[in-house]
Amino acid sequence: MHKFGLYYRAKYWSQLTVRLTDSGEFCASCHVMQPVYQVWKHSAHSPVANCNTCHVPHNLVLKPLYKAKSGMWDSYVFFTGQTPLVLEAKKNTKRIVKENCLECHGTLLRNVNMEGRECIEM
Repeated sequence: MHKFGLYYRAKYWSQLTVRLTDSGEFCASCHVMQPVYQVWKHSAHSPVANCNTCHVPHNLVLKPLYKAKSGMWDSYVFFTGQTPLVLEAKKNTKRIVKENCLECHGTLLRNVNMEGRECIEM
């Protein structure tokens, strides 16, 4: 019985952590995302999507793993003073954003001439 209690506590705290770190305010609070946050806050996406809606996998298993890995990396880069002046998405991040973009806007984007660009570049 003790093992089950420990399992449910761990599950509860991990789900709570995922929910608490899902807001745009959280993303902007711990690193140099204030300018990007302000653009998002005043965009058409802010009422319907947060940072993680676009930038994190939606898969229930991959989401917390990706957030943990990405969060640790972002924290390391920030606290060691290695934050680049221009933030550029890595190849894997671009793939995730594209998948999430198509999940919401797939029908619309099928009819748009992207001229070789990805939706992340639009």
